[in-house]
Amino acid sequence: MAAAANDMFSRKACVVITGASRGLGKSVAKIFASKFPSTSLFILLSRNVSNLDVVKSEILENNPNLTIAVKKFDQGNLDQTIYDTLFDSVFKEYNVTADDFEQSVIVHNAGTLGDNTKYASDLSDVQTVQANFDMNVSGMILLNSQFLKKFSNSSKGRSVVHISSLVAIQPVPSFSLYCTGKAARDMFFRVMAVENPSIRVLNYAPGPCETDMQRACREDTLDRTTRDMFQAMHTEGNTLDCDTSINKLVELLQQDQYDSGAHIDFFDDIGGHIAKAKLDS
Repeated sequence: MAAAANDMFSRKACVVITGASRGLGKSVAKIFASKFPSTSLFILLSRNVSNLDVVKSEILENNPNLTIAVKKFDQGNLDQTIYDTLFDSVFKEYNVTADDFEQSVIVHNAGTLGDNTKYASDLSDVQTVQANFDMNVSGMILLNSQFLKKFSNSSKGRSVVHISSLVAIQPVPSFSLYCTGKAARDMFFRVMAVENPSIRVLNYAPGPCETDMQRACREDTLDRTTRDMFQAMHTEGNTLDCDTSINKLVELLQQDQYDSGAHIDFFDDIGGHIAKAKLDS
């Protein structure tokens, strides 16, 4: 479909992407970098800086004028100083301010599968459960707040994309931590969308993409039926290439027709989903 007249990819942006060193995050970084103006600033975050440097080099091969900052960032480390200084340090290093950009975009991709070797009733280790929610929920909330604090001008475009999952709305045996974290994240952004109408918010479920997490699903999952489902999906060629899914995300963002805060899956009929969302609102 044709891009909307207010296509976000046509405007100079500061784009923040978490978990950008591999998998879906890497695809987001490379595809978004090919869409936004070369005057934009990309801030790529991950625990693995070496892999981020590789992603940066690959982007610059095709977009040599783009400014790309790579920062080591562990979303599960809830040190207040890290969150308070993250964006200030990047802006100082590249001598920019929030006012230098026409819009700001953050893609919350970083996250972990959690312990899929246990059923819900067997999750008894305090550190395991706390670390899971520190990484997948608390750290994401704190980073998101710092992003919006830095880009506080509501007259400029602000977009928040959460890489969600079908499991946010569908329970899956052995995936209690992952399901709960994704559901919590979805609801957090739904609330934020209601509180802040000036922010465009999207919960995007990318489908079963071929990633390291997908491999863990089919190899480590305790529940046999669930594990067999993931194994069959892979064997039968029903997993998705990351780029295929992220191109669908780009289409959604370009059309800009979704209700802010909506949960939209890769396999959803976009037009039908939007019509239903409007009827339900």
